[in-house]
Amino acid sequence: MSVRKALSKSIRFEVFKRDSFTCQYCGKKAPDVILVIDHIQPVSKDGGNDILNLITSCEDCNSGKSNKLLSDDTVIQKKRNQLEQYQAKKEQIELMYEWQKSMFKVEDEKVSTLFRFWRELGGFLFYSNSDLNTNGLIIFIKIIKPLVKKYEIDELMICLKISAEQYLMPNKYSNAANEMALKKIPGIAYYRKHPDDHSEMAQLFYIRAFMRNKMYVNENMCIVLLKKACNLGISIQTLKELAKSSKNWTLWREAIENLICKSTALNSSEVCNE
Repeated sequence: MSVRKALSKSIRFEVFKRDSFTCQYCGKKAPDVILVIDHIQPVSKDGGNDILNLITSCEDCNSGKSNKLLSDDTVIQKKRNQLEQYQAKKEQIELMYEWQKSMFKVEDEKVSTLFRFWRELGGFLFYSNSDLNTNGLIIFIKIIKPLVKKYEIDELMICLKISAEQYLMPNKYSNAANEMALKKIPGIAYYRKHPDDHSEMAQLFYIRAFMRNKMYVNENMCIVLLKKACNLGISIQTLKELAKSSKNWTLWREAIENLICKSTALNSSEVCNE
């Protein structure tokens, strides 16, 4: 004769959860009744504490059943089917969890690789007196981590290089320059993937970046003047040549304002003649 062993709380909870906290004999639910765990094969007839041999019962049904075997095995088979489904779902959830963890690990490794590459490109935002600057690292992760889900790491390395050359190199020892260069990376990645989207604006930003590498530039005013010139029909090639030939910001500003003035006058004249 088997000796009854106490059921752990975890097993009791698993059985109750599997049976939806419902007595499998009469259908009554908690909290209307007090639920207990019943043995399908009674302990007195060598029934064990295997979860397949356990079933949810209310106190009244459990007391009336005593140690009699269930004559109909439909309930037993139902419980087995439910348990198998529950186990299958649990295994799938665990597999998904492991897969998700592995994906996070891969993403973290990519971010770490890109961080090292950024340092090789001259990024000093994250270091102060040779110690890692936590705030700088947070900025890097915040900007770069979402990108590793959208782009391949080799493409992101190209974007980092482009941003470093255009925005970081002129003043790479500046924290502000480092942060600005990082913030430009998402846009660079997007326009490389979607070259036809706002291609004109991309060209204007390129011209401004080129100018920044050779002279002081009032960035906001520069874009305003470039857009105004472009809207008046001045070609991108003309604007590029002007940027190349200008020796400083003052000369460039005077030159582009003269172009804008002439184009405005020409357009006004054409409107009048019409």
